[in-house]
Amino acid sequence: MIRLGIFKTLARLAPLLLSSPALSQATVLVPADEGFAWEVRDLKFAPRKTSDQGVSVARINTWIAEHAGMKQVSKICFMDFVQNDEIYSFDVKTQKDINADLNEYKNSFSQTFSPDATTTFLVRVGAFQLCDPSDNGTAVTFMGVVVTDSFGEVRLFDPMTWNFSRLFKRDDGIVNILGCFSCGDVKELAWDKFKNRFYFIDIGH
Repeated sequence: MIRLGIFKTLARLAPLLLSSPALSQATVLVPADEGFAWEVRDLKFAPRKTSDQGVSVARINTWIAEHAGMKQVSKICFMDFVQNDEIYSFDVKTQKDINADLNEYKNSFSQTFSPDATTTFLVRVGAFQLCDPSDNGTAVTFMGVVVTDSFGEVRLFDPMTWNFSRLFKRDDGIVNILGCFSCGDVKELAWDKFKNRFYFIDIGH
């Protein structure tokens, strides 16, 4: 799910951003809410880079343009691949829950995928911001999945449709994309060698 209003949120947090090293580096901001798991709350995303870990917004936009067909799509302006220490909450209990989940589910935002013995892809979850604002002028931000090959070329970009995304590598080497840690939709990342493309298989909850 695309999230709105990050600029307003950061404006309210500006004094704390200057005084808190953890918050100033946060890519995902998590509010306190005892009623729901932290990853399904009203998350705020704060991507700040135009390139991260060898992948640029320009490369992502090129892939989008090549695969959009006749559809007009907004370009990506900012990105950050999600790191464990960049998910932050002011609420102490929430932060403990975040740390516990990330410790239990290793490599939730970066996994390798090898469809055969000679090919390896890198699958990562990132936070992204569109260049075009929403109708009310606020920034449009969301989590998405990027797959790159051994040369760093983008082979898949998908904004998903969820509030949150994480990765899980099964014992058979297949990478699943999930909408939360212990619930939600699950999709399997699949590679079509003959068509030279990735696609998703919906495997339900």
